[in-house]
Amino acid sequence: MPKRSARLQRGRGKLISVNSLLALEEGGTAIVSGTMLAGAWQERYTLHGGNATMEIDAFSELRFYSEGVQKTWKEPYPAAAVNLKGGGLWTRLNISWIV
Repeated sequence: MPKRSARLQRGRGKLISVNSLLALEEGGTAIVSGTMLAGAWQERYTLHGGNATMEIDAFSELRFYSEGVQKTWKEPYPAAAVNLKGGGLWTRLNISWIV
């Protein structure tokens, strides 16, 4: 079972922010954070392990770092915030399991 720590903040019956740190069974770490305090809902996922790091600013950008190389994919239009598949970033990366 992975070890985890999470903190949720609610206000007026709504989720305001979430922060979670997970130690994965096979090594590595995952960090999940989301907040409404930025003026709109913002989510970030960070995975570390296997000599690589992946950061996702949902649903606009994905960054992958490994062995000194960084690759970045950006969603080409703002509709991705409403339509996650949108035909842009998520389709090009073929990671339909995220949605």
